[in-house]
Amino acid sequence: MNQLHSGSIRRQRLNVGSHIVLVIWSAVVLFPLWTMIVNSFKFKFDIYRDPFSLPLRWNFDSYASVLREGTFLIYFKNSLVVTVLSILL
Repeated sequence: MNQLHSGSIRRQRLNVGSHIVLVIWSAVVLFPLWTMIVNSFKFKFDIYRDPFSLPLRWNFDSYASVLREGTFLIYFKNSLVVTVLSILL
């Protein structure tokens, strides 16, 4: 009985350790993505001033100009077609 209890405690410690490692790894992987997305809504001066904070003024002009003037929608459509066909095949 004592061996069963110690095995259970050992397994719980391994689970907690695994979760701690996974949380730290997730933060390391997701932080650059978070920074990129948040900075995409900032003005250039605000990025240089404080790159890791939320924007004081939200800037949607870049997204509007990409959709209006760029060829983003064509690239997105092409990627969507290739992805759907790859999945189907």
